Amino acid sequence: RADAGRSNPPPLVGGLHGRGAPGGAQGQRRVVDTVDGDYARRPHASPPSPVVPMEKMASTSTGSASVMTMGRLGAAAVLHILEAVGALPGGAAPLQDEEDVCRIAGVVCAQDPATGRLMVAALNFPRRNLTGALPERLPDGAAAFTDHVRAVVLFDNALVGPIPAWVATLRRLEILDLCQNRLTGELPRAVGHLPHLQELCVCANRLDGTVPVDFFAPAVRASLRKVYLYGNRFEGPLVDVSGAGRLQELDLSGNRFHGALEAGRLEGLGSLVHLAMEDNRFTGGFDGWCGRAAFLPQLSVLRAGRNRLAGDVAMCLLPRFVATRPMRVVNIRENPGLSGAFPGDGGGAATQVQTLDLGGTAVVLTGSWSPYRELRKLVLDGVAWGQGRAGFEALDALRMLSLRGAAQESGRGAVELLSLPRGLEVLDLADAVTSADVCRGVLAALPALRDVRLDRVPTALCDTPFPAARNLTALSLRGVGGRGRVPARFPPTLQHLDLGENGFDGGVTRAALTDRLPRLRALLLDGAALRTLPQDLFALAVQLERLALNATGLGGRCPALPAGLVSLDLSGNPALQALQAVAGLRHLRVLRLDATAKPPPRVSFGQHAALQVLSLRGVGAGGPVPLSALPESIEVVDLRDNAFEGGLDAGALASLPRLEELRLDNNRLDGEVPRDAFAGNSRLRVATLSGNSGLRGRYPSLPGGVEVLHLHNTALGGDVFPVHLLTRLRRLRELRLDGNSVTAAAAILTVPPVLEVLTLRGCGIAGAIPDLAPAAAALRVVDLSGNAFTKGFDVFGGMKWPQLRVLDVSGNRLGGRVPEGLPQVAELRLDGNGFEGTLPAGLLGESVEVFTAAGNRLDGELVVPEGASELRYLDAGGNRLSSVRPASWRHLKQLVEVRIGGNALRGAVPDVAGLASLRVLHLHDNAWEGPFPETAMAHLPSLESLRLDGNAFTGVLPAGGYWAHFPALEALDLSRNRFVEAPLNFTALAGTLRLLNLSGNALAGPFPSRQMHGLGRLEALDLSWNALDGPLPNITEFWEGLTALRECRLGWNRFRGGLPRLVGAAGTLETLVLAGNELTGEIGDHLASMVNLRALDLSGNRFVGTGAVWPRALGRLESLNLSGNDIAAPLPDLTRMPMLEAVDLHSNRFHGAALEDLGVSVLGAWSYEALRYVDLSRNRLSGEFTPRAVYALRQVEHLALGGNRFDGPLPKELGAHMKHLEVLDLHGNRFAGGIPWSYGHLPALRELDLHANLLNGSFPPSFRHLRTVAVLRLQDNAFEGRIDHDVLAGMASLTDLSLHNNRWFAAERRAAALRAAVDAYSFACFVVWAAGVAPAWPFRQGGASLAVLARRAVLVLLGLLLVFAPHHDVLLAQQGFAPPPTF
Repeated sequence: RADAGRSNPPPLVGGLHGRGAPGGAQGQRRVVDTVDGDYARRPHASPPSPVVPMEKMASTSTGSASVMTMGRLGAAAVLHILEAVGALPGGAAPLQDEEDVCRIAGVVCAQDPATGRLMVAALNFPRRNLTGALPERLPDGAAAFTDHVRAVVLFDNALVGPIPAWVATLRRLEILDLCQNRLTGELPRAVGHLPHLQELCVCANRLDGTVPVDFFAPAVRASLRKVYLYGNRFEGPLVDVSGAGRLQELDLSGNRFHGALEAGRLEGLGSLVHLAMEDNRFTGGFDGWCGRAAFLPQLSVLRAGRNRLAGDVAMCLLPRFVATRPMRVVNIRENPGLSGAFPGDGGGAATQVQTLDLGGTAVVLTGSWSPYRELRKLVLDGVAWGQGRAGFEALDALRMLSLRGAAQESGRGAVELLSLPRGLEVLDLADAVTSADVCRGVLAALPALRDVRLDRVPTALCDTPFPAARNLTALSLRGVGGRGRVPARFPPTLQHLDLGENGFDGGVTRAALTDRLPRLRALLLDGAALRTLPQDLFALAVQLERLALNATGLGGRCPALPAGLVSLDLSGNPALQALQAVAGLRHLRVLRLDATAKPPPRVSFGQHAALQVLSLRGVGAGGPVPLSALPESIEVVDLRDNAFEGGLDAGALASLPRLEELRLDNNRLDGEVPRDAFAGNSRLRVATLSGNSGLRGRYPSLPGGVEVLHLHNTALGGDVFPVHLLTRLRRLRELRLDGNSVTAAAAILTVPPVLEVLTLRGCGIAGAIPDLAPAAAALRVVDLSGNAFTKGFDVFGGMKWPQLRVLDVSGNRLGGRVPEGLPQVAELRLDGNGFEGTLPAGLLGESVEVFTAAGNRLDGELVVPEGASELRYLDAGGNRLSSVRPASWRHLKQLVEVRIGGNALRGAVPDVAGLASLRVLHLHDNAWEGPFPETAMAHLPSLESLRLDGNAFTGVLPAGGYWAHFPALEALDLSRNRFVEAPLNFTALAGTLRLLNLSGNALAGPFPSRQMHGLGRLEALDLSWNALDGPLPNITEFWEGLTALRECRLGWNRFRGGLPRLVGAAGTLETLVLAGNELTGEIGDHLASMVNLRALDLSGNRFVGTGAVWPRALGRLESLNLSGNDIAAPLPDLTRMPMLEAVDLHSNRFHGAALEDLGVSVLGAWSYEALRYVDLSRNRLSGEFTPRAVYALRQVEHLALGGNRFDGPLPKELGAHMKHLEVLDLHGNRFAGGIPWSYGHLPALRELDLHANLLNGSFPPSFRHLRTVAVLRLQDNAFEGRIDHDVLAGMASLTDLSLHNNRWFAAERRAAALRAAVDAYSFACFVVWAAGVAPAWPFRQGGASLAVLARRAVLVLLGLLLVFAPHHDVLLAQQGFAPPPTF
């Protein structure tokens, strides 16, 4: 492992970040993306040890002649193991003698001193491309093998499965090296008790589980020399290796170990040279390491970066611990809790440290570097400087310096780079804030440079040939602001060049780039806005192996690409025909073509025999999933966000035995997934099929090694939870079933113990929250939102959840009090439930960043403690909270959004003044009162939305200068308060304000035209429901400057005069509401230029009109309301408004044959497809309701024509065509004849009003089908005949029935029933009166007084009355039968 670690961004060459380039020593292995991170490719920290000390072995593995014999069962065990992992040579002849096993390359045999027989002493098979799994058990009687083997070395292969238990029975085992495979499961506990174990190396696998503190038995520790556990998923505290006096290397990196670095567990390690603990979760500091004279005396390498360590490193670790030991490498990067002033005053003892990495700590650099003259590599990424000068003149040996993101301690000043050593070879200044001239002042003075990163340093793109270019092999100028053509001034020695994220829209020429760089192996131009490239650009780039042209805007044909490419990324170029250009690239291992042009059908990748990673995400490809067109070498397939159809082909999947990741989300897959679809994919780790709603049937059987499974938004499994999946997939880390219909929640009881992410959002699960306790130690994300859980939430407050970061139970039916002791997560969502009572103390801890509890019934105080310093989003709206505490929230420096509206908060408004990150502050619909809280809401530079509406604030609004405290404010809502007249000056918000709502106050006076004239970005203005008066503003005062206004509401004030001509806002205005004022005159053509108007409301004014005065340009109008005026004119031509959805013209004096005009515009073929609401009532319209009008209005849901002069019969076509009709009001006209039978077949009808016409005939029997009608009014007509009670009984929703003033007659039994009901009602009234006035009788019978019994009898009689009497408002009148009272 290189000293640089793995913390820096992806490298250009190995010298900068410790990795070889593709094709080098490590590049020969494989170039493939993997979730295992860098550990999967990391070589051993030191060269492999000799397999077995050969001086102790008297035999050979060459198969020379020997008279010694070999135990038969020992050979059988060896052959069994080798056959399982594919180590037997193909085509070899069968073994003729047991000694032949020693002739197999890799099998090391030795003579047993006791018996003189040959025994297998070692299996040495590193880097053999072995596959398969180690056998679960050995043949019976394998003692001849297990009692003598001393080394098993299988590192750097592709072995899968668990470490079998028989490994722990190798009682003489000294070396176990299984590193860099794909092994899974736990490390057998008995391995730590092997008495002769010297080297335990299981690094860079996928092992998991807890490694106990006492994993190594005390007797075993004495023999240990090397322990490599890095690059797995082990958990637990620091392993106790105290007393291991021979241990030289201990590497626990890249796991999930936690707890303090207990010095007692590292005591007695007199030989330890290498200690690596980076990439874990260790806490605490190094204070316990100081003051121990014999503690780790030989330590040379200490790696503890990327943990959670804290403390002052300048007090103990660096000046006292490091300086007194032969330390060469110290890496404590990315521990933000580590602090202190460093290197101090320079008076410390000289150290031997050659590599020092303090990046990402809180160390402040001050003083002299004189104690660190031996430094060769120094990493200070993001470390603050106590002074602007950064002098390294004392570090003559320094060869690598990284100052990524360096700045002064204040975070504002620039670092002055002085006296950099001339021997510097690697320099990283990415994101550094420096005032130096990088080209002339820094690079020109460093002739030995070979690797330079200057990403996002504005002065890095030199305007002359690159200085100090004699040895330069790697250069990164990402995001330096390059413009125009790619410069032609790079040295010919370059092998890696990164020009991504620039603006080279002038393109690139062959002479300027590839012809000048004959050694170029990696070229990154991603995000460089190139748009075009010469077709022969790469003609001479014969060594190019990696090319990134993603998101460059390329289109059309792709240029000819070098044949030796190993990695190619052309993603993000939607117009690029990419697949044709890659056809001849037979060495490709990684190919990414996401979001490029749609490929042709039936594409084959069979010619890419080495391809391991293929990503075609979002290319619009369709047809069957092209799995059969992929080579056998493929490991990662990403085909998400396409249009692939059909099902999964089990045969095609079986042809991909190396497949590890398959992502098919968001396609159009359908049909049943075969149960054995993945039977041939034993290496599968990631399977995502989400967003394919057509997939159905049972869940498929998956290999046991699957770690990530996304099946959300499919129809797999129906309502059955995948029990067998969770039982089999014990290594599952991520499971998403969101949006599926899963109701069997109890099955989740079998969650795997390693599960980290579980999301069941919107699955419809009811009942209790399932038991997640088996995975309590591993779960990081739990999303149970959008279900119907009613209980079981207490489990989260009754146990520890150490890793939980996100807990979401919103949108369920949980109730009761919020439980105490909930885990301290980063995101806690409780909104949309029925929680009540007060919030528990300590709920908002120091780690919480998001807390939502809106829409519950919580009351009491909302307490936001000072310790909640990480809180960013707070939403507790829609509850019954009464106050907040403390009154000042200025300590919440990270706060971004506050939503606590819809409560009953009173008292002091939270003081949020000075919170620079606050963007949203919603305090609406509470009980706050008093003047506007200016002091509590000052200096909020990021605030975008402020809502104080629905409170009781009074007085005048702040003066215009106050609003300068909100330079980013876009939405201001102060409606529904009690603010009185004020200057209303918001000119300070002219550049940002988009929404202003002051409605529902007591603002008086004329319209504030001049104060609002400059609000050029205003999109919505609402001043309705105030007391503003006077004329509306004219063009120059107001409207001309509102070029972005889309919504203007000025209704229900006291404005007078006529309509102004709208010019400035006319082109953008979509909603105009001037209702409820005192406006007069004619509408005329004042609105003619409002071509985008969608809603117009001029109702409740005094407009008049005598002719066709309607604007002709309102073609996009969706809602028109002119009701309540005095307009006397024909109806407007609605055919000019094809998008109209609602028209309300009632209470005017419109006249003419309206219904005939509606259907005659295109000879009866016109249809108002968008129209849903029509109210023309109380006008002077006449004519018949023609069939053509019915056809034209067939989409209408509300039709009100009452109070006009229509005549003729009711159209029988109405019931057949107007199937969407919900309200039909034709009262007060002159319609005659009967009710057509078809009116009883209107499926959506809720209200039918035909009263006060000239209708006759009988009660339609078809009304029995009107099950949705609630209101039926037929009074004041001439209906006659018998009312069938069965018809009324069929109208199940009827609540309002009026039939009086007709000529009905009822059957005698009906009349008798009504008389009986009246008598019962009278008797009940008497009993109620008697029970109410009777005195409290002194005796009781059966435990209750007679008064109580009487009241109970009344209730019984009233119940009978409700059963037998009608529940409608029935008014019947006929000759000789008096109407009964209304029930």
